[in-house]
Amino acid sequence: MASEPAHSDTPPLWSSSHGQWLVLALALLVYLAAVRPFYGLTADDAFISFRYAQSWAAGCGPVYSCGETPVEGYTNFLWMALAALSIAVGADVVQVMRLLGLLCGFAALAAALLLCRRLHRRPAAQLVVVAGMAASPFWAANAVTGLETAAATLSVLVAATLSLDLPGRKRAWAAGVAWGVSYLLRPEAAGFAALTGLWSLGAGLLGRLGLRQTLRGTLLYGVGFLAVAAPYFTWRVLYYGDLFPNTFHAKQDDLWLLISRNLALLGSHWLHFAPVLVIALAVLVLQRRARLLYLVLLALGSALISLSVHNNFWMPGHRLYLTAVTLLLVVAAGVVELDGSRWEGKPAWRRAGLVALALACAPLVLAGWAYFPATQELAQLHYATDDNPARKMGLHIRRLARPGDWLAIRDAGMVPFFAGPGVKVLDMHEKSLNDRHITWSGWKVGYVMGRKPRFIVFASPFERTLPVSSPICQAQGIPVSRLLGGKDESHCVVFAHLQGWLLARSAQFRDGRYRQAMKVPWHRLRYFMLFQRDQHHSSGKPSPKQSTKTPGKRH
Repeated sequence: MASEPAHSDTPPLWSSSHGQWLVLALALLVYLAAVRPFYGLTADDAFISFRYAQSWAAGCGPVYSCGETPVEGYTNFLWMALAALSIAVGADVVQVMRLLGLLCGFAALAAALLLCRRLHRRPAAQLVVVAGMAASPFWAANAVTGLETAAATLSVLVAATLSLDLPGRKRAWAAGVAWGVSYLLRPEAAGFAALTGLWSLGAGLLGRLGLRQTLRGTLLYGVGFLAVAAPYFTWRVLYYGDLFPNTFHAKQDDLWLLISRNLALLGSHWLHFAPVLVIALAVLVLQRRARLLYLVLLALGSALISLSVHNNFWMPGHRLYLTAVTLLLVVAAGVVELDGSRWEGKPAWRRAGLVALALACAPLVLAGWAYFPATQELAQLHYATDDNPARKMGLHIRRLARPGDWLAIRDAGMVPFFAGPGVKVLDMHEKSLNDRHITWSGWKVGYVMGRKPRFIVFASPFERTLPVSSPICQAQGIPVSRLLGGKDESHCVVFAHLQGWLLARSAQFRDGRYRQAMKVPWHRLRYFMLFQRDQHHSSGKPSPKQSTKTPGKRH
């Protein structure tokens, strides 16, 4: 790798030129324009973190259900803690975290521009970042969904910037602290921190620092990381009783199966991600700079981790890829240094460089905006507005519930959050994040019914009926005509693994112990709920007609 340019040759950050401020203002305007269609949409997974925060603010600790064995069903401790703080002070946690995500998204954009300026001398390099990041509907869609995506990317950019000069940096511990904070936001940052430590050792030993200075700098870096990460890791192991979050166990599967599935789920979006990767690798090969190699290794490590776990990459923008894409964009911005300025007197090379710059920026903008309508449609389908029916359902359950009542539900975010910490919730998703028994032993009818839930929510507040020709429908669905009667033979209702029990043509228990409530037309399915008949009465007294028979089998 070529030696890095001397630090004295690098222009100071935010120099007297107004150009840098104009670039930042342009980035802000483009970013806000891209975010606007997605502001007000919240992911159901965000409400899982909010429920943990809700329980913590209520004095139960960071648990999914008050009074139950703690299960770590989240992977964003610091984000969840901030949500708990907002609830504790009486703020609207949804609005607060949405605004915080918006701010973190722009802060991450600014951090990427600063990192770009530090790595690339030409100011035009920052336009590549603006074109590929600020104008991206993928970035915009995930900045304001209530999840930690933007904050986690911001933390990685800050930590990577502080790590560029390791191990010779005077304050190497600061880089370690930054990676520790990033670990509090996302657990995979521990892998990034380990990679950075190995990079520090290799860079020092292959450079001219000497063994003593290399070990000293790397040791200081490690101390900084452990000062933040070790207390948190010790606490969570003692509190939750597991080395890994329950989400890790829930998302395990055959590695090659997961990688092939996740790559397939990229679909046509690879037309956006592939140019970024190709340009970044081309810049790395042509410039052969150690710092660029470090960022590429971080990006590829991040992408590999995201590919190797069970994730919902059908979600808008494939949010776990965004950290990798942002790092690659910063590297790819070096393409502007191929504009021929180093080849004075060679106009052909200079023209070729200008063409390369145009070819670098155009695909990033065109591919990103080409996916904007599809991304917006996906977000509106799978993310919830503030007036989503799931909110009404949760508040309805809160009004009807008595202390200690159980709610069994597959989509364990928005409905349980609005049901409140007074309702215990059984997450009966087939890959349950919040129930250790289902995670390890699988979904069992007897286990669910053993909790004696008074409320059972089937399907999802965010899903629709599917055509009977779809593979999911054929594997898991129940035809609408078979479930409720009628003439609709072209669609099915997907109940995950619930179709084998508690379902009859009337959608009630055979003994009449449960009643159907709050149903909308099945061609516009949002949710379907059953609750015990005695809960229908405001007095809360059991219905005199309630049967004691056990539920019968489905027709």
